Amino acid sequence: MTIVDTHPAETARTAPAPARRDTALGRAAVPRPGGASVPDPTGNAVPARVLHALTALSALAGVALDLWAAYSTRSWLPAGAGFSTTFGPGWDGSLNRLAYFTTQSNLLVAAVSLALLVRPDPRTALLRALRVSALTSILLTGLVYAMVLAGPSLGGDFPVHVIVQTTLEHVLTPLFAVAAWMVSVRRPPSWRELALTPVLPALYLMATLARGALIDWYPYTFVDVPALGYAQVTRNAALVAVLLPVIAATLGLLGRALAPGRRDPVAPAPPQIPDEER
Repeated sequence: MTIVDTHPAETARTAPAPARRDTALGRAAVPRPGGASVPDPTGNAVPARVLHALTALSALAGVALDLWAAYSTRSWLPAGAGFSTTFGPGWDGSLNRLAYFTTQSNLLVAAVSLALLVRPDPRTALLRALRVSALTSILLTGLVYAMVLAGPSLGGDFPVHVIVQTTLEHVLTPLFAVAAWMVSVRRPPSWRELALTPVLPALYLMATLARGALIDWYPYTFVDVPALGYAQVTRNAALVAVLLPVIAATLGLLGRALAPGRRDPVAPAPPQIPDEER
């Protein structure tokens, strides 16, 4: 007859450790042999969903105010503009606002945030790539606004709704998007996903220049071809493009630092030795 050793010390040694909280990451920790643990990403599902909801709400509210303002008033020509076309009031003004990179990046990040609100962990390669591209685009929107566009706007006498819309689209939405990504990232972005981030801005620039040549209108002063010429516009676009690899590299490094699988990989469980062989 085989005698099974049920000594309390042996039982305590082989029993799985209870789950604990990983205070550094704010996630529940999954026990593993030897008493160590790895963060459980599902512990961040609630704060991630809240931040995804705030990102989508901020982006959609900003775009809604923008479209309403364009519907209500006629667009204005910037000082020194080389083009003469204006839009609005009416639906043509609202539709033309969709030609701004600000509007497009806010709509993209809102769509991705709503998808992540349903499933915080993106399972498909397409959604993961779109998430990285949306985050890069909205960060580019915020940085270009802070570095290039905000200066001429400071001190201006703008209606309250314009100030609110500008703050939502250029400041709050990028901040919410970054915060949501930081608390929910489960795997660092791949180099392929990071390499695709310049695609959307490049397509936008080509479409903007082609459309501008057809209708004599440009959304931003630094791409105003009639006033600046193609050579200067190309230089301006190149300066903006420098931000893309900086943003992508930052996301890659942060992803590798924050992704739980990179911080504390799961070690394989050691083989169990039957008590009768000890």
